[in-house]
Amino acid sequence: MGRIVFFNDRFLKDKDVKISVFNRGFLYGEGVFETMRSYNGVIFKLDKHLRRLFHSSEKMYLKIPYNQNKLKGHIYTTLKKNFLKEAYIRVALWRREEGFGLDFKEKIADTLIVAQPLKKFPRRVYKEGIKAVALKGKNTSSLISNIKSFNYLENILARKMARSLGFDEVILLNTEGFVSEASSSNIFIVRNGVLTTPPIKAGILAGITREVIIDLAKRCLFDVYERNISARELLKADEIFLTNSISEIVPVAEVNGKRIGSGLAGEFTRLLAVLYRLEAEKQV
Repeated sequence: MGRIVFFNDRFLKDKDVKISVFNRGFLYGEGVFETMRSYNGVIFKLDKHLRRLFHSSEKMYLKIPYNQNKLKGHIYTTLKKNFLKEAYIRVALWRREEGFGLDFKEKIADTLIVAQPLKKFPRRVYKEGIKAVALKGKNTSSLISNIKSFNYLENILARKMARSLGFDEVILLNTEGFVSEASSSNIFIVRNGVLTTPPIKAGILAGITREVIIDLAKRCLFDVYERNISARELLKADEIFLTNSISEIVPVAEVNGKRIGSGLAGEFTRLLAVLYRLEAEKQV
């Protein structure tokens, strides 16, 4: 049985959605998206995700044909029509105008909302962590570095390279040689009880989960800094963890073959993971 999706004012079976071969999202990656997670049928930080979606759309000269409340209603209806409580939700928007060429006139966006059952990492990952490699590959001055756009080729190729080298994930270094982010996550390091994460100007996406973690850490009176992190600092960290809305907090056990801390999820990582889950479930 196919999933029910929302596409341009209609709820359809996924197989019934028809997208033109001249679609500019397909031809040029000219679109934006958001991914979010629901807990017992409630989407965590939905308003923040939608604000970022509207911001990304504005930067891409896309006009969303719904206000935030209307779009929120379509998202929850999609969730309910698929009878999902714990879910992965993706909202995608692309320019409705079709055809070849880099110039465009149309600003109105097509809208697709998809919800599917959440696929979680094995529990051991949250205890034992993952192995990462630091590679160059993030353009700090890119016009789309702070936009969650369809253009994920840089991240995809970097992650593929990391996997081909025997690692689970890539930590991207920017054009200045500083740490930026992982392929689909923000990054934090802990050193001597201090929590540090790269600043937005490092070419990173302003992650929703990143923002929540910073807030939780400050509420716990931890020292938190947003500053440039060198590749050398990664190897000296007591703890490293990655954050995104779907996987929450994932510890990094090794970087470039060097064990980080004990080689397992550290004290700060475990505590923040518990606090994050409590924050997410508090809304239910």
